[in-house]
Amino acid sequence: MQEKANLFLNGDLDLEWLKNINLSSPIYCADGAFIKIKKLFPNIVAVIGDLDSLENTNLVDVELVKVSDQNYTDFEKALEHLLDKFEEIDVYGATGGQLDHFMGNLSVAKKYKDKVNIVFIEPEQYFFFMKGNTSLNNVLNKTISILPFPKIENIKSKGLLFELDHTSLELGDIISVRNKAVSDQIEITFESGCAIMFVNN
Repeated sequence: MQEKANLFLNGDLDLEWLKNINLSSPIYCADGAFIKIKKLFPNIVAVIGDLDSLENTNLVDVELVKVSDQNYTDFEKALEHLLDKFEEIDVYGATGGQLDHFMGNLSVAKKYKDKVNIVFIEPEQYFFFMKGNTSLNNVLNKTISILPFPKIENIKSKGLLFELDHTSLELGDIISVRNKAVSDQIEITFESGCAIMFVNN
């Protein structure tokens, strides 16, 4: 099993920002994203999905993985194809456009969070579903937010400006946003539940 893959979805993609990113790990696209990034990354391995965004598949010189089942989004189809091959999948283009589409991507990621490490990467921040014990390095002075999805219990932190001490967080009640790392390394543990951590770049 390889360590990491990059997966591009058909959301908002900052092409100017992407020009300055060196992606050494294999690159995959979930259908519609291929048209947007093919000139930036000529080393794309495969396009995965129902392939409805490709007018002429005969002109596409990468592997095409067609999955026509409309009960699944192209994101989920791509995850199914990749999860047995990679330990971590960095996802680009998951946000932007219609909010329900983004929430759908989060729902899919929650479904697969215990099968593969999924990290959503955007120009201003990255975010991911937390494990029961999460440790991050090189985060001094970065903004850290923890959003329960929908609830997390007995959460403790080390290295934040406003430490969490055996706290419960829940949507509609107490959440932890716009906190700050006061150490180069932070550690977060929790007992049960589910939450997303956002880290500003």
